[in-house]
Amino acid sequence: MTQDSQRRLVGADLQESEEAEAIVAAISAKHPEAVVRRSPGLVRVEVPERLEVRRDLVERFLNRNWDTQDFNLSIVSFFGEIEDWDEDHIVIGWSH
Repeated sequence: MTQDSQRRLVGADLQESEEAEAIVAAISAKHPEAVVRRSPGLVRVEVPERLEVRRDLVERFLNRNWDTQDFNLSIVSFFGEIEDWDEDHIVIGWSH
């Protein structure tokens, strides 16, 4: 196995909406390696090892203020562990 194939993916499934599109755009801006998959009503974004959702980037794509607690309104599920969540960012990763 190559080192890349051993890296664990983390990510989130988001209910399709304007806010979810801004979140996905912010994640993709922060993580160019992000893979986005779409199905009816759902957007999945996944990255290797660690995913960060930055409030300032979401606000830039949303064109308005955004509270990281509003992530709860968009997220359907996630895979990984919530490592950090404050007013500036959300981090999903693998601690172990």
